[in-house]
Amino acid sequence: MGTWFFDHRLVIDLGQETTIYIKKGWWDHPQLLKEIKKIKRIADHTAKASYKPQAEVLCVFDTLSRYYSNAADAFEFDNFTFVFNTLGKSGAIYDSVTFDDLKLADLGQYKCVIFVQTPYLTKERREMIKNTLACNSRHLIWINTSGYLDDTDYGAEHISDICGIQVKDIAAPTAMDIKLGKLESSVEPYHPYSLHFTPVDADAQVIGHFTGTTIPAAAKKTFENHTSWFFSVFPADCDIMREIFKEAGVHIYSENGEALLVGNGIAVLCTDCDREVQLHFPNGIEVTESLPAMTTAVYDELTGKRLDLDE
Repeated sequence: MGTWFFDHRLVIDLGQETTIYIKKGWWDHPQLLKEIKKIKRIADHTAKASYKPQAEVLCVFDTLSRYYSNAADAFEFDNFTFVFNTLGKSGAIYDSVTFDDLKLADLGQYKCVIFVQTPYLTKERREMIKNTLACNSRHLIWINTSGYLDDTDYGAEHISDICGIQVKDIAAPTAMDIKLGKLESSVEPYHPYSLHFTPVDADAQVIGHFTGTTIPAAAKKTFENHTSWFFSVFPADCDIMREIFKEAGVHIYSENGEALLVGNGIAVLCTDCDREVQLHFPNGIEVTESLPAMTTAVYDELTGKRLDLDE
């Protein structure tokens, strides 16, 4: 949990040479020592617990795909912080993995897989996805150029092949309007894309259009053993992502939009304003309390007890 932070200069230019940010180490500050003591206590607590993977959402990235980017960044995806900010506030817990490490993961725990940046999918990779991921009622989310390239060629047909939703390339605005159940949202990419695709599948349910047009930009299609979602623009809305995760059967810890991380027996929740928060743990424990702005609250996942309070 970053004790490194407390002993290094923060690169913040406030124009004041007397500011504490100019210091290069300040462990001796009483308040910081108090916080470090809390971190140490929590670290000792979690170290006693056996590690158990808890995420039910998996984000897949691919380092090889970067070799196929060009100067125009045709495959440049939204800033990863932009993606993780959305997922972190959805109330679901996620893991991240590179494609080549998928074979090392216990895929059985994941109810939803997001192909965040995977335009390059070889024949072998496609077979792996179809045989081990597109099954067990799992939900697969495909973002824009996912699957655009195979071993020898590129094109919209390769996206259609892997996601199961027929798409075609199109010149279109970058913003997208989504309607999912009672939820409506407008989203824009962090970076403009140079490639866009529109669902043209009569068997798919259109759930989004490019803003100001009737051109589909997002669709959902249910198969016998899995469900596919295609988005031409990443749906950077935590409420929309939460609704998708609910459909996939993913456990939702919180629906209030706070930043949340869970792992190794603890749940860490951060508030950006004064608010009442509610946490729903998988074992049925529920916690409701009012937290002030800029609070980082740490809970024991088995009991719901706050671990960050002063002893």
